[in-house]
Amino acid sequence: MIHSSIDTQQANRARILFLGSPVDSLSMENALLCLQEFIESGSPHLVVAFNVPKLWRMQHDSRLREIVETADLILPEQVITLASRLCGTPLRAYIGNDRLTQAFLPWAAKEGIRIFFLGTQPSSLESMLQRLREHYAGIVIAGSHHGYFSASEEGTIAAQIRACRPQVLFVGMGTPRQEYWMEKYGRSLGVPVVIGVGGTLDVLAGLKRECPGWIRALGVEWVFRVIEDPRGKLQRYFLALPWFVRSLVIKGILPNWFRTRNVAEN
Repeated sequence: MIHSSIDTQQANRARILFLGSPVDSLSMENALLCLQEFIESGSPHLVVAFNVPKLWRMQHDSRLREIVETADLILPEQVITLASRLCGTPLRAYIGNDRLTQAFLPWAAKEGIRIFFLGTQPSSLESMLQRLREHYAGIVIAGSHHGYFSASEEGTIAAQIRACRPQVLFVGMGTPRQEYWMEKYGRSLGVPVVIGVGGTLDVLAGLKRECPGWIRALGVEWVFRVIEDPRGKLQRYFLALPWFVRSLVIKGILPNWFRTRNVAEN
């Protein structure tokens, strides 16, 4: 179990406000421990990631904002982690969809955790599952379904997930569709962990390339994704990034500068 490799005195998290929205500050070990505790509890928990486009969309989508703010675990992407330092409230680590998935799957395979995958293209679903079986020996795939379905099919898919009785459900359908779906069904499926992973399933399926570590470390994965998929990503970041920079300066950097200056003067 994960408990054996973690000092339980440090296995904690703190929820802080970043530009007025909550996000969890924790290490990767803490995040894995949280998932383990959620699984052991048997009760439903929703896990979401927190990035710039989602933060921007939350400003004018009250439904999405409520879903994120009431989630049981809110994971910071790298840009949020780096920006939090400028605001004087540094997050402990960058977690994100892809990093958490990569860290979780080996443990899940070892422990026999039952996983359901909901997402990616119909033509790529089986190849994704085969790639997972090859990379993570012993992984228990309780079930799967592609992410291209109509609203009339939602109830049938939810019933399929319940029947498979997974312990973890990965939902990769993009924001805000995956969050809306998680809100509607996530806490009634009998699944202890329902986690929105965005395009991570497309990476696992081989439809998208994994972002190089050095690009991610600089906090510019968005550039990589825009170049990879300009039609799908360019407009989103064209709107989100100017808003983010402006909000970061006005709500984060300047207040922190005045706060630090006052402390120094006193």
